[in-house]
Amino acid sequence: MVDTVGLEIELFSVRYPELLNFLKNTTKYSGKVKQYYKPYNEDIQNFRASLMQVQYESTGKSMVSLKIEYKNSYNYTIYLFYNLYKDVLSLEFSLPKFFFDTNVFQLVKHFNETNFLLNYHKDIDNLKDWYFPFFIKKLNQALSVIFGGFAIDKSHIRLKRIDYCFNLILQTKSDALSYIEMIKRVRKKYQRDSTLQMSNYQTSTYYSTKERTFKIYHKGYEFEKHDRKHLEDYNKLVGYSFYDIDRLQALADRIVRYEVEYRSLYIQRKYKEKLMFVGDPAWQKIKKGFKNFTEKFDNSCKNDYYQYKKIMFKTYQCYLKLPVLLKKSGSHIKYEYIGNNKQVMNKFEFDKKVFNLLLKEFLKFVSEYTITKLPKYSELVKLIDNYNSTHRNVIKKDAFLRFFTLYRELGKQALIDQGLYSRQAIYEWEQKIKKISNNDLDLRFFSSFDYGIEIGFEKYFENILQFPFLIKK
Repeated sequence: MVDTVGLEIELFSVRYPELLNFLKNTTKYSGKVKQYYKPYNEDIQNFRASLMQVQYESTGKSMVSLKIEYKNSYNYTIYLFYNLYKDVLSLEFSLPKFFFDTNVFQLVKHFNETNFLLNYHKDIDNLKDWYFPFFIKKLNQALSVIFGGFAIDKSHIRLKRIDYCFNLILQTKSDALSYIEMIKRVRKKYQRDSTLQMSNYQTSTYYSTKERTFKIYHKGYEFEKHDRKHLEDYNKLVGYSFYDIDRLQALADRIVRYEVEYRSLYIQRKYKEKLMFVGDPAWQKIKKGFKNFTEKFDNSCKNDYYQYKKIMFKTYQCYLKLPVLLKKSGSHIKYEYIGNNKQVMNKFEFDKKVFNLLLKEFLKFVSEYTITKLPKYSELVKLIDNYNSTHRNVIKKDAFLRFFTLYRELGKQALIDQGLYSRQAIYEWEQKIKKISNNDLDLRFFSSFDYGIEIGFEKYFENILQFPFLIKK
């Protein structure tokens, strides 16, 4: 479910001087270019670092950063960047690739893990109950390895990005590509948002804002373009097929991948909207006063209006953990003292409630773009025949099937743009199919395959049994 995470550690040289000195002192100057290299070390063989200086022509300012490569496997390299001016270490990496070398596999509990129950863990609705502690456990394992044994306080780690994903496995590659084509034609509420920019590509559809990015794409195409060569190179290096690449490709070809990237701006906004005032009666009163002032112009609530506005327009940073002293039972709001003044702290913890809030949004997105009823072409013909046998005003089958074929191949908008059918004519045909099926079928969702689509992990668990060596604890 979780794929990529983006993290930052502030005041890195102050908090972790030993780790920083280790990275600096083991670099080697390379010559003319302002880069430093550290060869792979006996003790920590997977690390290599380079010091880079980038000068921006527009401002004339330069940024110096230490680029650290951590090679988890032959296939996957994680890059850490240390900004010397801001004293911030940042990294982004894919958890499935870290553990399994490819994100054809998903970061979920697998059959060889403790307390795995197939009937329970295959149900996507149960994620809200068990997934968060599992995710934190896996993230801690990865960070422990990446930082080479140096202990990092989780209250120093700021979450800048988290990606939720789901791999929908169909029966064939053709089905997966057809499914994506149908999704491109479905207008859902996300597309009506004026802040969203829609882009359709040959094997994907993509929506993006400053706060988040929605993607639905063919996993097989992405695997072939990015991961396959690395795995093939490794097989050549070891002299045998450690990775069964053709089998991995065959599985990826059947996958339609749903993915949403949530950035810090969005995580902060949802926290303020949904969680910040929960469990705190005093702040609930202020929120109510703000609403009364803005909607009912109640001047007695003027102070509440300014106090609420001041709090809501403040920037809040999301951390993996907060120090124990900052936690307050029953409320998400944390306080700090500036002199003798008590102020709301500009930090919040990425806890189970925040995680599940984003999870709920992600599953809603998947549901919005899931086509669950995919009847056969022959079923459409049968529906028309049955309708014509019992009604005086018959539907002209040849004319309808011609329209249906063009509709499926070109899409609604192309029929209008090319002058083949008017918008009114298309609407009338759409209403006819709903009428003969008692509103049970939607013309947009017809395909050449007829099996039902279920959102869950049952198909995933069935298919990964052929790759047991890649599923590691």
